[in-house]
Amino acid sequence: MKTRLQHRYIVVGIVLSFVVALAGQQIRNANAATEKQSPRVVASIAPIHSLVSTVMVGVGKPTLLLPGTVSPHAYHLKPSDAALLEDAQVVFWVGPALETVLSKPMETIATRSVSVQLMDARALKILPRRKGGVLGHSGGDDQDQDHEVGDADPHVWLDPVNAIVMLFVISETMGELDPDNAAFYRGNAISGIERIKKLDIEIEQALTDVREMPYVAFHDAYQYFEDRYGLVPLATIAVDPDHAPGARRVNEVKTAIAQSGARCVFTEPQFDPGLVSTLIEGTEVRTGKLDPLGADIAPGPFFYDEMMHAMTMDLIACLAEN
Repeated sequence: MKTRLQHRYIVVGIVLSFVVALAGQQIRNANAATEKQSPRVVASIAPIHSLVSTVMVGVGKPTLLLPGTVSPHAYHLKPSDAALLEDAQVVFWVGPALETVLSKPMETIATRSVSVQLMDARALKILPRRKGGVLGHSGGDDQDQDHEVGDADPHVWLDPVNAIVMLFVISETMGELDPDNAAFYRGNAISGIERIKKLDIEIEQALTDVREMPYVAFHDAYQYFEDRYGLVPLATIAVDPDHAPGARRVNEVKTAIAQSGARCVFTEPQFDPGLVSTLIEGTEVRTGKLDPLGADIAPGPFFYDEMMHAMTMDLIACLAEN
């Protein structure tokens, strides 16, 4: 594991010149309008907001756009949200594959903002979107999907090494916007990277006893976490949590649960757990909660660490034998 982390950490260096070349002119334009005030920075979701907050400690605080209690796939912007985008100098977001609601506003409202789509960072590990249902099953589904299998899975922050890449991107972007504090941003990023490296090792060790336990997730949001730590999900109920799965998929998952010895089905606080209750009816399967957006965690620099730790503990609590 350590070798993989070190290898990808080295590859991260590719990102730096790419980000500057891509957004440099926009950043210089925004910087021309900035004097000594704290940069006006918006981050789309709480995990990204946490990484930006880490980089900005001691200089300013970014504004969180989307609350963790709602799905970024289908959030409806309020007038106050539009005002934040219009006033921002930089907007950090994953990209339209996740925050679909931001696609048009970033072109029509945030016209003076630097748009940093973190999913575009070259050193990120990007995984293709999986087909929902029983994983590895080739059967079809009677459900129309907005996304094609093979499109990029946007839940990139759930791999800590990707979070390290994003810290680099954020620090370089902020250094271009606010060169007087560039060294400060970079130092904060380095501190954050060291913290996330330790977190990565702790999670790896904590999951040792449950790594091979099959489970079902309501929403296929955890592929990066599973890939990083070698977990073995049995199935996912929905690819897109805002569209109900078809009857065929539900029956396939229910059958797989009965046959596999799966120990837990995980819900998410952003969505109605009613379907999960239907799936486990008449079984001894437990239900647990996983939250990739940390709805119950206070936003800020340490949010990311707390969210990843909470997910790890929630997995262990539901999958452990006792």
